[in-house]
Amino acid sequence: METDRQADMLFEIWHHLASLGYDHYEVSNFARRGQDSHLCLHNLRYWNLQPYLGIGPSACSTALAPDGLVRCNAEPDVHAYAAQTAFSTYQVEKLTKYEELEEYLIMSLRTRFGIDKLGFSRRFGCDFNDILSQSGLKGTSFDPLVNDTEERFWLSESGWMVMDPIVVRLASVPSIPNGSA
Repeated sequence: METDRQADMLFEIWHHLASLGYDHYEVSNFARRGQDSHLCLHNLRYWNLQPYLGIGPSACSTALAPDGLVRCNAEPDVHAYAAQTAFSTYQVEKLTKYEELEEYLIMSLRTRFGIDKLGFSRRFGCDFNDILSQSGLKGTSFDPLVNDTEERFWLSESGWMVMDPIVVRLASVPSIPNGSA
């Protein structure tokens, strides 16, 4: 099936769910409109890079360390996982500040809440507006796909369809601390 037809079908589904009273709060998640209690709290923690615990084969957890985030990944093979002592199959990885920032961009832009600019500045020690202006996104074909206010930056539903190049442009700004650009 052609990519354009797939996108059209996805938009049709999204609009149909909205007509039934569902709020599109993340690329692949909906909740009854006005019912924030129906949002998936576990996933919200994941999308906001907050600590969460994953248990079982292929599970992933994130913990806060004094100097950043630590990711724990469990053995994906169910038989190998079951044959081991509890938590002995988890691999621990310390994220660099750049990896944390990159994941924050990817995860936060998956949600309708997007990036809280003040929170971003506090967490990463750099101004999101500076990154945005250096990314070259403004004044391009991406303009109709993004929403930018003084407090927040987020993608429209159409922006979600082409999120990858937007994230790459933001994450490739040379002034990002410890960036690889």
